[in-house]
Amino acid sequence: MSRFKLLKPLLILAFLGVGLGTGRAGHAETLKVCYDQWPPLTIFPSQGSSARGVVIDMLEQIYTAQGYELEFFEVPL
Repeated sequence: MSRFKLLKPLLILAFLGVGLGTGRAGHAETLKVCYDQWPPLTIFPSQGSSARGVVIDMLEQIYTAQGYELEFFEVPL
């Protein structure tokens, strides 16, 4: 009976830890990406073209596949 008394609080703590640890799995996080213009790696989008460059395209493919949302900020030198 004494083993059960010790085991019960540990089991409750373990279930709480698992529940709290996976609580954010369904929520998308937003990553803020600041970049300057350095063609062809990073490009500021314009009215004529929405291209952002090779590096920005790679970041977008990698992180959106993992469930992140990206917010871009163009920062001049």
